[in-house]
Amino acid sequence: MKKTLLILATFFTLFSCTSDDSNLLPENNDETENPDNTDDPDNTDDPDDPDNETGDLKIKGIIHYDANNFVKNLDEFEYNAEGFVSKFTSTTNEDGVLLEKSTYEYEYEEGKLVKIIDTYESPSGPNVNSVEYITYEGEQIVETCAELTFNNAEQITVLKKDEYEFDGNGYKNIHSLYEDNYSETLNSCDNVVTMTYQYDFDYDASGNLIQFKHLVGGGTNYNTYSYDTKKSPSQAIQPEALKNTIFFRTSTNNNLQTLMKNAINQVVETTDYEYTYNSDDYPTECTVTKTYENGSPTETTTIEYIYY
Repeated sequence: MKKTLLILATFFTLFSCTSDDSNLLPENNDETENPDNTDDPDNTDDPDDPDNETGDLKIKGIIHYDANNFVKNLDEFEYNAEGFVSKFTSTTNEDGVLLEKSTYEYEYEEGKLVKIIDTYESPSGPNVNSVEYITYEGEQIVETCAELTFNNAEQITVLKKDEYEFDGNGYKNIHSLYEDNYSETLNSCDNVVTMTYQYDFDYDASGNLIQFKHLVGGGTNYNTYSYDTKKSPSQAIQPEALKNTIFFRTSTNNNLQTLMKNAINQVVETTDYEYTYNSDDYPTECTVTKTYENGSPTETTTIEYIYY
């Protein structure tokens, strides 16, 4: 099923995107954006700024360069006066041609997320979906519901419901349910009962995701993760309720290694991350090396992190 919501968007998977009209991109790939803020005082995040509740650096963009040092992917973040994420844009190009672009706009009332507008663009045309059913238990989001329209010959519209179970560190399970027999008379998610996907998450004591599995749907492979002790670019993402939902999945520290394993616990793919950090212990650059057990060539790419 075509992606229309940002399923499990995570900083340790380094996002996606790139757009030639972005003001984050250098004029050529030999220039950088001074991500460690050493020469540009206007590119710092003032801990005393009332919009900055945590005093941490806020991520502005993540640029992903391919093996030939061409910009391939770009993620961009905007924040409102409360310091909450108000807009996230993820764009992917290849050879100057747009492959896909997802824009997520977040609306809040009294400090709580109440609506998400998801605009997905591809060569086949745009889709605009809205998440307006968001259920809380205390400060935690426990259920979301969205009407999804897939831009194809049939113009299929379905309801998608996500249910969250959480423990002390983060969400333990996410259930994704789809109702394909959608009718305009159905104005809530109460009748969406068909389990399509189920994800299981395990966390360490710091709140870092250390294992991810598909329990229902998806493949039989699963991932394990290890981390450094430095600050993740996602650390300052607010509000807290947004951090571990299906729309954002964040970590406290930076992913050092991801192991993809098959159903019999054999490693089939290894991804290693090597970082350069600024004086605030945030990553500014990352070299990503991916190796395959089947003998496929090793892939090496780089990431650049830019902060406000």
